[in-house]
Amino acid sequence: MRPLTGVRVLVTRASDQVDSLQRRLVELGAEVMVYPAIATRGWDDPSGWTRFAGAMDQGGWLVFTSENGVRFFFEQLPHQCADVHVVRHFRTAAVGVGTAESLLAHGLEVEFMPARATGEDFAREFAAQTPLKGTVVVRVRGTLADDRLDRAVAAAGAAVVPLTVYETYHPLWSVEMKQALFATPPDVIIFASGSAVEGLFANLTADEIHRILSPGLLVSIGPSTSAVMRHRGLTVGLEATRHTVPDLVNELAAYAAENPIRRKQ
Repeated sequence: MRPLTGVRVLVTRASDQVDSLQRRLVELGAEVMVYPAIATRGWDDPSGWTRFAGAMDQGGWLVFTSENGVRFFFEQLPHQCADVHVVRHFRTAAVGVGTAESLLAHGLEVEFMPARATGEDFAREFAAQTPLKGTVVVRVRGTLADDRLDRAVAAAGAAVVPLTVYETYHPLWSVEMKQALFATPPDVIIFASGSAVEGLFANLTADEIHRILSPGLLVSIGPSTSAVMRHRGLTVGLEATRHTVPDLVNELAAYAAENPIRRKQ
């Protein structure tokens, strides 16, 4: 028997990023419930790109904290720079294995990655371990990113260039979607970002969330997502060791093979 046979798995990823995850879960026997809790779209930041253009000859660091940042940066780059190879003037830093792998797919080797995939750890380790005084750090970000990294890098003497390339928002679920969710609650909910956790709370009341979560298994892609879950009062049942979606699914399958997960009635 496949390890997830008969298990209802609710996926909260953006609709344009869910296909491969859904396909792999189905291969493992799961009944997949697609409930996008976040969505992303490109963001126009003329001043950020202007400052980026001014920093190209200086080099420095390109810092990416999400796969979406990588995706939208490279989508916009050809429209902003005549020479897309300008990125090779920079050294590259990333938070998390997934982000690093996305950069490698674009031909960029990551020269710095923190021991733990959180923005807080990145800010502390990057500022402490990297000579930053007098350098330019281009911080590729989304609209919901906080400024802890920017402040830590600036305090270490770097000139920070915030470059916002995408917007994250929470799509609202229809009444019919909610009714279906309450009628057949999931056995597992997968969160691949803290924003997805917030998207759940944007769609459901605390009582409704308790109704569908208990006693299901909550799965997190990594420590940043887990921190948001705990802040929201959710119990992290499983956190991926390697913070990529394929590894998360593999670890869920291994967990299910050893531990009974509540089956659909």
